[in-house]
Amino acid sequence: MSYLSSRITREEFIKTRGAETTQSNARVALNMFDHFCLGTYDKSGDQVVLDLESICNKDRNYDRVFNLVNSFILWLGQDHPELRINMCNKIMEKPKNHASSIIRYVSSIRQFLEEFGQIEFSDKVLQPIVDAEQELDESHYHEVQNEHQQIDESAFKEIKN
Repeated sequence: MSYLSSRITREEFIKTRGAETTQSNARVALNMFDHFCLGTYDKSGDQVVLDLESICNKDRNYDRVFNLVNSFILWLGQDHPELRINMCNKIMEKPKNHASSIIRYVSSIRQFLEEFGQIEFSDKVLQPIVDAEQELDESHYHEVQNEHQQIDESAFKEIKN
């Protein structure tokens, strides 16, 4: 009686994201989450979420959710030469992610935890994750601002000479 199943599958989660680009972003985020979970816990991302759901339902300690997401954010911000990815038709080491990519990945994982893992977020759990996303967004803004300033300065020097 598959119609009685209340848990969505990974593919159903991706299909419900809407636009093809959003589905692609969700698929990439889940793949990155799988790499993180396999490297950190030696389990698939799905299994980690199911384990997390089970233990959180027993003791209602949702700090684990924040710790997991925070560890994932830190992992995304690092280079991973052990991972080989196809980028622009070239196989290369996986570089650290830009802040804007991390925000998209974390947003997708948060939705996956809610929909697939059936983990309800309280404001206490959700707020640090939102704060982390906003901090990344501000970090990205400052990175772009610094890049523009450096371009402006170098262009001014060239004009001056």
